Order: sequence, then C-alpha cells, then structure tokens
Amino acid sequence: MLQHFHLTGKQAAVIMLVISLVLMLALVTAAKAAPQANTYIVGGTNDPTPGACTPIVGGGYSCPSLRSAVIAANANPGSTIRLSHGVTYTLSIAPSGNDDAATGDLNLTADTTFNFGNVLCMSNCAAIIQGGADWHDRILNIAVGAHVDGFLITIRNGHVTGADGGGILNNGTLSLSNGTIVSNTTNLWGGGGIQNYGTLLLTDTLILSNTANYGGGLATGSPSFYTTTATLDNCQIVGNQSINQGGGIYNFGTLAINGGTISNNSAKQSGS
Repeated sequence: MLQHFHLTGKQAAVIMLVISLVLMLALVTAAKAAPQANTYIVGGTNDPTPGACTPIVGGGYSCPSLRSAVIAANANPGSTIRLSHGVTYTLSIAPSGNDDAATGDLNLTADTTFNFGNVLCMSNCAAIIQGGADWHDRILNIAVGAHVDGFLITIRNGHVTGADGGGILNNGTLSLSNGTIVSNTTNLWGGGGIQNYGTLLLTDTLILSNTANYGGGLATGSPSFYTTTATLDNCQIVGNQSINQGGGIYNFGTLAINGGTISNNSAKQSGS
C-alpha cells in the first residue's frame, strides 16, 4: 500500500540543503582525486630513451618512464611525480654527455614531490628506484635550490666511481620519510648511501648496507664544506661500512639525531 508524505516548506528546505552539501562534497572529493596540471604519472618501469609525457583526460600527464617524468618536472617547478606502490623503476641509460636527467642518474633541478596520489596501500607499499645490471652512477642528484619531497621510496644499487654520494647526492633540500637507502657504494669521498651538501631531513628512514670511503651510510658536509644541515628523526643506520672513517655517519656539518638506532656499522680507522 502506498503512503503519501507531505513535507512542510522548512523540511523541504532542509532536505535540499543536505542534498546540496552531499553534491558539493562529491565534487570536492573528485577534484582532490583528479591529477593537477603539473602531475606526471609514471607508466613504465624500464628506462628507454626518454619520451614525451602526454596529457590525460581529467588533468595531469602520462609519462612512459620515470626519467621522462623527471625531465618534465624539471621544466615545471612545483610538479608532482606520481609513482605506484610496490613497483620497481630500474635505471639503465649510462651517463653520457651533459650532466642532466637525460642519461645516468636522475638530476632533479626544480621543486618536486614524489607521491602515490590517493591510492591506499596495506603491504609492499614502497616504490623502488634502482640501478640496473652494471649500473655505474648514483640514483638521484638534487641540485642547489631544488626542494625534493619523497615518501615510501627505496633507493638502491647506486654505484659511483670517482665521485661522492653513491645513492643520493643532495646539494638542495631533501625530505624523505619512511624511505630505505640500501646497497649503494662510492669509492672517492663519502656518503655511500647519501652525501649531503645542503639540507636533509630523514624521518622513519632506514639506511642499510651502504659503503664509502667516509660515511658508509651518510656523509654530511666535508672538511672543506661545513654549511650543511641534517636532521634524522627516528631513523635506523644499520650495517654500513667505511673504508676509512664513519661507518654509519661522517659529519662535518650541523647534525641532529632524534631517536632511532645506529648499530652494526664498521670503519677500518675510526667512527663506526
């Protein structure tokens, strides 16, 4: 049996207001989910000759590789590079010619944020950026003046000969949370995992099994370069090795360590 309901004017107004609020919330949610104009979504995991990033419906760009996304982000300061959870991005184009993002390590010259969009993840969430077979360069090179932010990123298998910063060379500002820096090496100066000449903020990050002349895990500053700042919040510096000094950390700048663990690092001379 059908029943008829009669709404007063006030009740109808309240219902219309609720419907309007729901619609507005849906529009705001959709706007947040849609990529912004300078969002570069990485589609490929290998390292072919860099191709152009192409516009996608709803905003943002689709990029054939991580290298292509970095090149596009360098041309558009304030960009976001969107990675995928649990995916490994492998670098294979050997360094050649100009020291830029087209070959070798990924040179970041503009403010850039790495994230995963609004995708939720419960396990195997980190994106891995690594050097491929016979890779002989670091992984990331952050230029003076560039601010780079990352979350849930693993940097591994960077190998440098005759330079410092096996995994990452930071001359700008780098903030990394819930990251892992693992199995990177350098044989010249310092920073098997990270060499910092700028401003570094690591939060809940693991630096593991890296090797260098000085500062197997992390070197910040150098004997001729003291104007550096590094802050480590609840980080783990474990199992790194130095041929000379500072198995875990070698510091010539301003260093703050807030919680965390420094253990099982080794150095042939001093400062494990």
